[in-house]
Amino acid sequence: MTAFALREAGDADGPWIVARHGEVYAREHGWDATFERQVAGIVAAAPLAGWIAVDARTGERVGCVLCARGDDEGVAKLRALLVLPGHRGHGIGRALAQRCVAYARDAGFSRLSLWTVDALADARRLYASLGFAVTDERPVVQFGQAMVDVLMELDLGGA
Repeated sequence: MTAFALREAGDADGPWIVARHGEVYAREHGWDATFERQVAGIVAAAPLAGWIAVDARTGERVGCVLCARGDDEGVAKLRALLVLPGHRGHGIGRALAQRCVAYARDAGFSRLSLWTVDALADARRLYASLGFAVTDERPVVQFGQAMVDVLMELDLGGA
């Protein structure tokens, strides 16, 4: 079991977030460098907040999530949730996602949206268990792969 703690993300975490997303998704799903560039754009857009999960024994970064302003008034976006292989299955992803949900709710957003894909079944189950519902699905070719984009949303009961 990985004992972990969450801390706020800082500027020095941005390159780590980008690089780990690129490495993990290339290895696990065969995604090309366009995905890493997309994550770099998310980080560069100055999210509202972010959190890093660290191994409580070593201080090593093992996961992350960002919260960004959405496209519509009153909507925030959960972005760049990642737990490194070897640290999954210990509640880290859930803790990161819950922290993002709590932040968005406390900040007065009425909804929290996210984008995922069909191949990320564990992530989809996690989001559904937190109350996110699928709002749209569409087949696409991106990151060098055919996949189904999945948009999900959570009503926060705010504004």
